[in-house]
Amino acid sequence: METRIQPSFPLERLTDPENFLSLLHYFGLLSIRDVGVFSVNLFRVEQLLMAMANRGEWRPVFDFLGEAITWQTGIRDYISGEKVVQGFLAAYLSVTDYYVFRSEAELGKGFADIALEPQLAQYPHLRHAYLIELKYLKRTESAIEAATAAAVEMATAQLERYLADERLARQFPGVRFIGLVVVFHGWEMVFCDAVRR
Repeated sequence: METRIQPSFPLERLTDPENFLSLLHYFGLLSIRDVGVFSVNLFRVEQLLMAMANRGEWRPVFDFLGEAITWQTGIRDYISGEKVVQGFLAAYLSVTDYYVFRSEAELGKGFADIALEPQLAQYPHLRHAYLIELKYLKRTESAIEAATAAAVEMATAQLERYLADERLARQFPGVRFIGLVVVFHGWEMVFCDAVRR
């Protein structure tokens, strides 16, 4: 797909292909020469996020994101490492308006990497929300199994603290927050699972 970089666009038009590609460009995830080979099925993303928001079906979203990151990034992108993965997650998880996307949300005397807070004013029926703790291991890191286990343990402890924050229940009564531990080894998602309170 070829498109011009859009200098600005309203949030409600984010799912227009030319706007989404421009957003990825502004996040530094897509260069001008790559536009001709980058492909995003926004309808598929919308359907997956709808199931995640309405039915709590988060795994298909992260399976999709893991594959997208693997296929749509190059080795040079990982000079910045974790920031590339965070940017991809931010771009894709912001495609719909079911959630308010918050990065480094202050909870439980710490900062959750990503909080997806339900947009209850627009979707009062939503009952699933998410806190995501992202861990990144460099491709050069050896002993990947031990490093992954340590990252999962650390992320799980962090999420348990964040999920216990009373502000979530006060601000979002009736909404079930699910903590997700996501570990990437370079461009490969090596772990993704839920921590439930």
